[in-house]
Amino acid sequence: MICPKCGYQSKPRSTGPFSASHHLHGHLATIAASLGYHMSEMKAAMKEDCPEWPRVMILGKSVPISEADATSVVEAAAIEWCHVRAAEYNIKLVESYDIL
Repeated sequence: MICPKCGYQSKPRSTGPFSASHHLHGHLATIAASLGYHMSEMKAAMKEDCPEWPRVMILGKSVPISEADATSVVEAAAIEWCHVRAAEYNIKLVESYDIL
């Protein structure tokens, strides 16, 4: 998406506190810690398992796209994936609006 004001490529999502990216990372960190995995392992599992996470072909192999290229819609699907996994494993996720 091109920014109409400056003409530069703009990201289709936001970052920082209260963004979908921050929300997703918080949930992934909680699930990873609860199950004894590293954050990077949980993130890789989510990208592989979340059907809405887009993929690209690299050297003939289908791989998940980088988070930097994920839209807020994709991240919302990944957040929902986290909610489902947390429920399956009886993990309590803290939503940012719960601590305000």
